[in-house]
This record gives sequence, C-alpha cells and structure tokens, in this order.
Amino acid sequence: MSGENLTYPDGQCTRYVADNWSEPVGPYWGDGREWLGSASAAGWDIVAGTTGGEAGDIAVWGPNVGGAGSAGHVALVVQAAPLTVDESNWTYPLRYDRRVVDAASQAGIIGYVRPVMTAAVEDETVAYLLSGAAATPADLLARRIKVHEWAHASGAAITPAELSESVMDEVLAVWVESGAEAALARMLGA
Repeated sequence: MSGENLTYPDGQCTRYVADNWSEPVGPYWGDGREWLGSASAAGWDIVAGTTGGEAGDIAVWGPNVGGAGSAGHVALVVQAAPLTVDESNWTYPLRYDRRVVDAASQAGIIGYVRPVMTAAVEDETVAYLLSGAAATPADLLARRIKVHEWAHASGAAITPAELSESVMDEVLAVWVESGAEAALARMLGA
C-alpha cells in the first residue's frame, strides 16, 4: 500500500503503519493516540491494555506516556515475546526502525488493533452478501470484509486483498455447494 496514504505525513508513525499494515487503513484515523477509537469505529477488533499484542497487530501508545509525545504513537507488532515493533519516528526522527519494547515503554501502550473484523461486522457483512445485493470486488475491499466464515472451508482468514484469482475457484466451489452461485455471480458483478 506504500504511497497510498498521503493524508498521513511522511516519516510519521501513522504513515508507516498505514502504508505497511496487512489491512487497509482509513483515509485519516488521526494521530496515534486516536487510532483505537478510529479502528473500532471502522469495525476492527480492539485489545485494550498494555499486554496481549500479537504479531500483525498495531500497538497504540497514549499521549505523553511510555516515551510517546503528545500525539501518541502507533507501531506494527512483529513479535509478541519479547514485544518487538516496526515503526517510524521513535528511535530516529522521521525514520523507520525495529525495536524491542522495554517495560517502561510498554506501560504506555493503551491497546492493540487486531487485523480481524469484529464478529458483528462480519455477521452484518455476510448477511449483506447473502441478501443478494450486488457487490463488486471494490465494494468488498471498501467494506474491509473478512470472508473466511463463508468462503474458506479450511477456516483460514482471507482478507479482500487476498481474494485473488488463485482463491476465487475455492470461493466459487463453496458457494456452489451452498446453492448460492447466483448470489456469488451478482456479488462479483458477473
């Protein structure tokens, strides 16, 4: 996604995370301290507190705690134990680095954004698709839909960005088995 998130200033932590997280980030979730609320409003799963982060999460620091400035801070979790993050504008001004988060810094984390849609958003989305409403692949991406519950028999989570031609045959097979091939055709704009 690099270069697409021009609403986040170059070199800032928010720009780095927006450009490098595994999922689409909204056009402007605010300063780092605002990301838990913005991500929650967008339907992403939130884990509150200083611990519990997993690889792939976004760690969110509150303002003026744990070494963060007044805008807070966000970073990508690359390892849970010891907590290791990829980030920008922490160790070096306006530059990327990877660091192991020490206890004092971890105390400033107010929560984590998990790259999984909340169950309520998934349920609403699945209901929308099963209603037969026309949805193009672009609609699916815009809604940030997790399709694993209705499209992937192995149970692995598939994001809209991963819905490439290589998995489309499997998605189609599941829909045909369920008798919903006409809804799938409408969903794909066929």
